[in-house]
Amino acid sequence: MYHKVLKSGCLIERRQFDDLDNLRRYLTIDSLVAWWVLYLTMMGRQAPDMPCTAIFDASEWQALYGFMHQTVHVPPTVPTLGDVIHWIARLGGYTDRRKNAHPGTTVMWRGLQRMNDIAAAWRVFSMLFLNKCDDY
Repeated sequence: MYHKVLKSGCLIERRQFDDLDNLRRYLTIDSLVAWWVLYLTMMGRQAPDMPCTAIFDASEWQALYGFMHQTVHVPPTVPTLGDVIHWIARLGGYTDRRKNAHPGTTVMWRGLQRMNDIAAAWRVFSMLFLNKCDDY
């Protein structure tokens, strides 16, 4: 599974390196990214009932909740890790058609890329809103 994420997600075979130092740097970063995707995929299967704050910070899960539910209001309770993993997977194209089928690393990879953009926008707009409210 790890090799698949490294090969298919990081597209490591398409990279062309001029020297050994560049190869080492990219392999180090790509290895960490591949591990993170695989870790999240497996944690969603092994511990879906744990609070998502064990892995994600508030801006990430709140942005994801707002985006998936089309609201700016976050719930008073923290969602479970399983809920957040499914939201990320749905961003990556997961359809959840089969009963009890868990999201795979490919949809998690794609979903995490989108989630990072959504969370970054959430942080920016939250800061803008807070600063604007402070002026009044």
